[in-house]
Amino acid sequence: MIFSSKVLCQYRLSAYNLLIHASLLCFIQAHAEDVPSFGVLLRQGLSQAPILLEQSANIRAATANIQQAKAYLNPSISGLSENLNTRADYIQHTVLLTQPFEIGGKRAARIEARSKDLLVAETRDQEIQVLYAAELATAYAMTEAMHERMKVAENDISRANDDTNAAKTLVESGREASLRVSQAQANLSAAEASFQAAEANFIEAMVRLSALAGSTSTYTGLGESFTSRILSENRAKKDDSETS
Repeated sequence: MIFSSKVLCQYRLSAYNLLIHASLLCFIQAHAEDVPSFGVLLRQGLSQAPILLEQSANIRAATANIQQAKAYLNPSISGLSENLNTRADYIQHTVLLTQPFEIGGKRAARIEARSKDLLVAETRDQEIQVLYAAELATAYAMTEAMHERMKVAENDISRANDDTNAAKTLVESGREASLRVSQAQANLSAAEASFQAAEANFIEAMVRLSALAGSTSTYTGLGESFTSRILSENRAKKDDSETS
């Protein structure tokens, strides 16, 4: 009776996990697509990533400040009405036109200061692009690693299933005790839990990669292997250096 309760509890837990997993996949696949190659993803990210869009806005603002600094100061006009006599009907009106002139290189200094601000913004933009490319490459490689870990966990489930079936056959033939089946089922449950954890990590890595690239949809599958391509290029360079 105790054994039956444990089995029923495991079945309920497995059904619950499958329900949560299916709901999560349906939610993500509503707006999903495969991850493009790293080169394509990097070009997309450089044009639509939020942090880079912010830097582009800073450069445009700095450029506008230079144009404003080059402009001459605007003239001003003012008026004054006053009574300079004891007669109530005698009022003097004065109109004053003022045109300020900057001397001592003030305008040139202002333009130079704004130009330096633009240079700082452009340098910062290049720095952020390099950091962004490195972060995107790390996220891409991490996503591939999580995918490979999920495939390993899937193979572990397949082996655990084979072990469970073999254990049941041995028990039914009387060559093993029933404990052997319980152990095999426990190993199968552990393999399934590992797979679910690996798949959750893979989905999380996909969501992070989508957000980092500024994509409007969530990626769910991998295309070209970035890590494999890098390793192939490194091997090709090593072969070329050895032959030369």
